[in-house]
Formats: sequence, structure tokens, C-alpha cells
Amino acid sequence: MMKRNAILLSAAVLALLVSCSTATTRNSTIEVNIAGLKKGKIYLEQIVDSTLIVLDSVRISREETHTLSLDLAHPEFLIVRLEKEDFNPFNDRINVFADPGKTTITTTLEGFEKDAKIVSGIHQKEFETISQMLSDFDTKSLLLYQLSQEKEYLFPDRQDSLISVARTNEIRRYQYLVNYALNNPDNYLTPFVIVEQGDFLQQKWKDSIYNLLSENVKSSTYGKQLAQQLEP
Repeated sequence: MMKRNAILLSAAVLALLVSCSTATTRNSTIEVNIAGLKKGKIYLEQIVDSTLIVLDSVRISREETHTLSLDLAHPEFLIVRLEKEDFNPFNDRINVFADPGKTTITTTLEGFEKDAKIVSGIHQKEFETISQMLSDFDTKSLLLYQLSQEKEYLFPDRQDSLISVARTNEIRRYQYLVNYALNNPDNYLTPFVIVEQGDFLQQKWKDSIYNLLSENVKSSTYGKQLAQQLEP
């Protein structure tokens, strides 16, 4: 009996040590504070090979800071998703481009996405700038389309004018992407924005961008994805 108890105790201690070791080997954390949320669950997610996988999760039973953890070898695009239990499929995702280390997110239940204040490394700040610029281009494209459906714009000359403006807007969008990428070969955001937003870029531009990337960026998640896009 004593021998059996000793074995069980040793197993329990080993399990505890393994658990502690596993927890401490994760080199990055996402701390999330959501004002007004008393009940729900938050997930830390990542897109891998077009599949959304859960890296960590925590159930919320009171309003306080909650910590999600993961291992990051380099800056990565992540999604913090809130399961609010209010049956509302919107306003439940925050996109983050996190550097290894500590990232903090403070937001509110009512404005989970729009109220989010994110403190991470330099990549997050640039990610927010790029996202806003691309959103501005997309908003203009949508506005032009809506105008093209209005009765006063259903004349050939006005339609042609709207088409011309829309094309210019799209060209400027891709010029912005290319200029950013060519000027930031050491930034992990560069292959990410080209992979995610550069579907219609000519192959020669993607080749030029990839060849300028630093070796560290080429070996990153999005550097490898860009390389795959260039394969014949």
C-alpha cells in the first residue's frame, strides 16, 4: 500500500512538474481586459493552412484581466475571439499582429472591436496603419459602386467616369502595397500584406518583393507562404 501511494505521489509530482514546465515554456502572452463582461469565453486563434486553430482559451466568470499564452518565434497575425453568449455573431473579433513577449488588449463588451486598445511591439502599430489605409481604399470602392447604382449615374458618360475613378483607386491601393513592401524588406508584415492583399499583383512585383526580404523574414510563416505563391 505504501509503495502504491509512493508511486501515485511520484506520478502526481511529475505531472505537476510537466504542467509547470509546459506553462513556463510559452514565451508570449496576450492579456485581455473587457470592461462590462461578466460571463463568456475568449479564444486565441491563428490561421494555419487556411484553417482556424485555437492556440489557447479562457472562460470568463468576472470582470478582470485574463491571460492567453502561446509560443512565438517571430511576429504573427493572431485573432482574439470573444464568445459573448449573446447570440450576436458580430463585434467579436480583434486582429493582432503580435511580437514575441507581452501584448495587452483593453476594450469594452459593447465595442469589443472598435474600442480595442492594443499595446504590443512595432508590428502592431504598423499593422493598424496599413489596415486603416486599406480600409479607406475599400470604403471608396464601395462608395463608387453604390453611386453607380443611383439613378442619376445610370448614363454612359457618368458610368465611364465612375469606372475610371474606381480603377485609379484600385491602382493606388496596389501602389501603396508595393511601395510599403519594397521599403520594408526587414519587416514581418511585408510578406503578410502581400500574401493576404496582393492577389492581383503581377508576378514580377511579388518576385522583386520576395528577393529583397531579409533571410529571417523569408523563413517566417508569411515569407514561406509568399515563396509558395511564387512556385511554378
